[in-house]
Amino acid sequence: MRILPYTLLLFSCSNEVGTKTDRVERLDRDQMLRDDNLSTAPDDEEKPDGDNEESNSDDRDDDRPGDEQNGDGQDDNSHPDDSEEDDDQDDPVDDRFWPVEGNWDIFELNFSLDDCGLGDLVTGDVDSAATLFLTSGRRFDVNHHFGSDDCELDPTGATFDCRSRVIVDTTARDDYGLDADILLDFFITGNFADEHNMFLQADVEATCAGPSCGLVEFATGTRFPCDMVLDLDASAQ
Repeated sequence: MRILPYTLLLFSCSNEVGTKTDRVERLDRDQMLRDDNLSTAPDDEEKPDGDNEESNSDDRDDDRPGDEQNGDGQDDNSHPDDSEEDDDQDDPVDDRFWPVEGNWDIFELNFSLDDCGLGDLVTGDVDSAATLFLTSGRRFDVNHHFGSDDCELDPTGATFDCRSRVIVDTTARDDYGLDADILLDFFITGNFADEHNMFLQADVEATCAGPSCGLVEFATGTRFPCDMVLDLDASAQ
């Protein structure tokens, strides 16, 4: 009888069936585990779109013009060419009027007004030599027969005025022994026709000081105080 081989055959068949059944069950369990893993996967494995937008926004901010930074992390808005342009600029040219310095000649002197009647006495012996020198700012000095005048040009033009001053005429005292002096108060203005030619006008107020002024008035025919206007023309040598 072939009981043993038949029994073995049955055993092998049952084992084969069992083996297949086990594989199927294992496959089913594996599939279930994978499904569970997928369903419980953490949400942060993929970056949300918001983070990408933030990153892109930062990149865009870094690329914005006008925000260049220097090595210290501070904005650098300097323009290196500015200093070079400043260095290349020439000093401004002073095109204002200036008279010629040095020696000048007085070629005409007269009184356009002489209420005092003393014009001939004043201009009788006048030295024609004069000098002109620039001092500071728009100021200049004019030295002439009647003394020295400190004058100032206007800011842009060729007109000028000078500080007022008083000349004391001691002719009555020195030549005639009278106790009297004539005081001539000068107010001077003028202008330059050009750098070589000057016109000066002096408004003069004459007064007398001393107990002998009555005799001076009698001798000269003058009534003090009185006014004169002296006109002077000069040119540079």
